[in-house]
Amino acid sequence: HIDKGLTIRGVDIGSGQPIIDAGGIGNAVEISADQVTLHGIVAMNSSNTSLKHGAGIRFSASNYCTVSGIVSYDNYYGINLADSHNNTISASNISDSQYGIRIYFSNNNTIEQNTIRKTETPLDIVSSEGNLIQVNTLSDNSNEIKTSTENKIINNYDLFLKDINESKDYVE
Repeated sequence: HIDKGLTIRGVDIGSGQPIIDAGGIGNAVEISADQVTLHGIVAMNSSNTSLKHGAGIRFSASNYCTVSGIVSYDNYYGINLADSHNNTISASNISDSQYGIRIYFSNNNTIEQNTIRKTETPLDIVSSEGNLIQVNTLSDNSNEIKTSTENKIINNYDLFLKDINESKDYVE
């Protein structure tokens, strides 16, 4: 649990990125502070029960944070923003989760250059506005992006699992 502004940079010293494994309980990483930078880690195996939905990385009332170069898999939410504003999530790989990225009551966030694959729903944006979703690759997901109004979704590449023989550029 990160409750103070800080920078964490994972370093691959030959055996891969550092892994934070939630062991099926709670969130792998929980951020509840402003101005946190997180780069180069693997966040996996959060709680995935009907009673407790865990995340690889969960933002809770966190603002002006940057997450990049993350690998997040085997989570209910790959990355979950709740009541968090002005954050950037970039250059990350999210897969094998119920939801890739969930943005809930969170405004003015930037989600760019990520790969989200093998999820039920790649992006779920609820009661949020002013978010910029751009230049992401979404593939092998079961559903389309779900969004509330007043978000900018541009130049994303989306290949749906159900439309495996068709590709679609999602531009709004």
